[in-house]
Amino acid sequence: MPKSLRPARSGEVSKPELFIRLKFSEGSFLGPGKVELLEGIEKYGSIVAAGKAMGMSYKRAWYLADEINEMFEQPVVVKKHGGKAGGGAELTDHGREIVAHYRSVQKLSAEAAATHIRKIRKALRKDGTA
Repeated sequence: MPKSLRPARSGEVSKPELFIRLKFSEGSFLGPGKVELLEGIEKYGSIVAAGKAMGMSYKRAWYLADEINEMFEQPVVVKKHGGKAGGGAELTDHGREIVAHYRSVQKLSAEAAATHIRKIRKALRKDGTA
């Protein structure tokens, strides 16, 4: 589990994170999980390897990659079929732009909310209990 998603130990106040989930229409979402999958595809050149790095099943990773492609007018992920070198996948230029825009929204939102997040964090119980 990524360090940022692990629960804080008793008495420890973890660094707050802002998660952005964009809803475009009923059932059409873009959030941290899908963007992490896209970044993994870019890194590993494989939908399966990207999903595995996230602890996701083969089937779930492929399903999400298809779902992401269906959301947009242009392909975001292009699948390469097997052969001597095997298959794989890669992001299109459009896919890289989508990831960059999402990360910009996330960064700008976190910057805009930083003062309020700090004030909420100061108000948390110091013993780490919920």
